Amino acid sequence: MTDNAQTPPGEAQSKSLELPRGAMLAMRVSGGIRFTTQEMVIYPDGRVTAGAGDTAKAVYNRAQRSMADAYVVKLRKLLDQSGFFTSKPTESQPSPDGYAYEILSRIGAKHNRIEVFTGTMPGGIQSLVDYLMKWMPPADET
Repeated sequence: MTDNAQTPPGEAQSKSLELPRGAMLAMRVSGGIRFTTQEMVIYPDGRVTAGAGDTAKAVYNRAQRSMADAYVVKLRKLLDQSGFFTSKPTESQPSPDGYAYEILSRIGAKHNRIEVFTGTMPGGIQSLVDYLMKWMPPADET
């Protein structure tokens, strides 16, 4: 039997994070005192799209931000250096007012999906999340 006491109403049915065609990374951030959800998708050419749970194909042409090539290269290095592609699922649980970060990435033959929580991330993954959060637009911009 699973304990869903920490899951806000309606979240048990939440749609799985998807990586749109051609994207290299998708991230969903959810939680907080007022429970919010935001998603961001990064493409190899540096386009960054974001929204509140909208990673459909339609956002492919709605780039809200753009990373210079150097930032894309830095992201690829961080994915490798952080151990993202070899990370295993975490056993920890989110704190009631904390955030959950679900990250999905595919670069060539390397791919992985992880979910980590505020306060329980390994150091390398924390660095990756911190870097990705710099590209997530504030909630009022999505």
